Amino acid sequence: MSDASRQDGAPPDVGSSHGVSESSPPHPDEDTATSGSDVQASAAAQAASLTTVAWKPNGVMLQSLLDMMISFNAAVKALHATGNLSVDAAMCWICEHLEDTDLHEMPVIPGFSDSGPASAAAAAVAASAAPVAETYKMVIAVNTSLKMGTGKIASQTGHVVLALYRVLLDMGAAMADWLMYWEATGSKKIAVKAQDTAALQALQAKAQQLRLPSMLIADAGRTQVAPGSITTLAVFGPSSEVDRVTGDLKLL
Repeated sequence: MSDASRQDGAPPDVGSSHGVSESSPPHPDEDTATSGSDVQASAAAQAASLTTVAWKPNGVMLQSLLDMMISFNAAVKALHATGNLSVDAAMCWICEHLEDTDLHEMPVIPGFSDSGPASAAAAAVAASAAPVAETYKMVIAVNTSLKMGTGKIASQTGHVVLALYRVLLDMGAAMADWLMYWEATGSKKIAVKAQDTAALQALQAKAQQLRLPSMLIADAGRTQVAPGSITTLAVFGPSSEVDRVTGDLKLL
């Protein structure tokens, strides 16, 4: 089992192995007499302006959906319907509404104007409250000395990805930003080759030194490998930091 921990700043303290401004209404002119109806009209106008403050799709998520060949209108509708939760949530919403005849029509969203896919996506990215300055990824290193078959490798990779993801979720707010950016940009995962068990353990030690969440998987040994065989290692975090651990390994 591995230790995952927080870097100062954005990163988290990780356990063992196992990332609106408010505006006040303008002050009335003290020299101007204001009637009750004027006050009501002014309040109504201010309320209307607040309710029509432009909603903006999350720029990173919108661009990810566009990159997946989702139409601009469908992408905006999905992000609005799911509250800019994640790309996966938006995709699920789209799948559930594929039969909607108006799926690809311009969405009717208060405060949202049709400026076209390119400019709207660019504007949304620029307006994002927390623009992504770093990409995030999970790298899975596979123990090639075990000579596992394709199916076995697939199952072990699934085990380690799910196990590490559960740990990241358990870390809560400490890992919220990292997970949000990772999921918003497609949840990038890369599989690479590790020479043997010692290599995997050395990689995990380096990940721990860099305070990156990591996970080792020891197989139960029901098929192909001996019980307790260390099959895979997963490391998650900012791409530049993860590359310091696994950057020299070849793709699987």
